Amino acid sequence: MSRQTQRLKRVLAGWQQRGHWPHALLLSGVPTDVMLRLAMHVAKIRLCEEQSACSNCPSCRWFDSGNHIDFHLLASSPTAEEFDLRIESENTSVRRLIRKDDVTALLGRLALHAHVQNGWRVVLLVHPEELHTAAANALLKTLEEPGERTFFLLISEQPRAVLETIISRCQQLSLPPLEHQKLVKELRDSGEDSKVVGALAGLQARGINLSSEDLLAWRLDAMEWLSACAAGEDHRRLLALDRMNKASDADRMMGLALSLTLDLSRLQNGMQQSALTHGDLADELGALAGAGPWLDLAQTIADARPALARNVRLHTLLIGASL
Repeated sequence: MSRQTQRLKRVLAGWQQRGHWPHALLLSGVPTDVMLRLAMHVAKIRLCEEQSACSNCPSCRWFDSGNHIDFHLLASSPTAEEFDLRIESENTSVRRLIRKDDVTALLGRLALHAHVQNGWRVVLLVHPEELHTAAANALLKTLEEPGERTFFLLISEQPRAVLETIISRCQQLSLPPLEHQKLVKELRDSGEDSKVVGALAGLQARGINLSSEDLLAWRLDAMEWLSACAAGEDHRRLLALDRMNKASDADRMMGLALSLTLDLSRLQNGMQQSALTHGDLADELGALAGAGPWLDLAQTIADARPALARNVRLHTLLIGASL
């Protein structure tokens, strides 16, 4: 049994023993595919007539067949496609955006009685950070007071990016990260570039989930920015920052920059290359390590990162950052 499953099992056992569950739970801390597997198990427990995921009652059989009327999935179309989820939406947008219409339709379904007498309704919201502001506002009252026997389950790799008004209405559970070597093997088996699976695993342990392709492209820009900071070349630093600003996910880009800066600080303080997240860049990082107070820059990035949730641009946050 994995550490994630053990942690979740202990929490669920406590709720069962007290006879009191929260009305909404936000899971985070591990990759989405792991959280989806765990969330599906939680949903099955909540819908089960025995509250145990018995697999024998009609509710469990409907759930296992993917036909439980009282189980609702809410996600953007690209996210649903990425994780092979069947959502109740006509939205075919290529944008990772959950629309107000999707939420309104969900609320209409929740207004109906549960299909199972005295049963529960469960809503699984995948990546609440993708809610349009209007969609989030439409969901807030129901999320705070979901009505009788309704349970919301949210999963997010980027809880920093979830609106505070959503987070405040949920009980949060951050799952322990996957074991490094196990994660390296899973990434290698999934076809990720073997040269960077160590870095990918180290980043995932910090909640930063990237593909090999994104890591290699984004890291070039981040390393160019750090190199320009080390050399005190402001024009080159600002050009690199502009490229970083164009990343599809500013929070993950800033997290990547922070991980590189922390590696530079480790090398500057005499730590071994085996301690690096980006061990495959040991030579390039070693050439920069002596340039300046990298820990100070790391602190600047860490302090600025939460402002991304307020829609402040990465470029704005880091334009003045240098050694």
